[in-house]
Amino acid sequence: MRKVSISLELCAEYDKSIKCGYKWKERFLTEGKAGLLDKKRIPKNSPKKFPRM
Repeated sequence: MRKVSISLELCAEYDKSIKCGYKWKERFLTEGKAGLLDKKRIPKNSPKKFPRM
């Protein structure tokens, strides 16, 4: 397993919270570089969406 440290200075440099830094760290460790790409913010399902006919 790779060791990646998150620092307050690094997060401040990119204007991100430490919580966000740890989220990105986790994504990088589980998905690699692909985890650092932007993700769609739409839900996987929507209870109000009509079914396709």
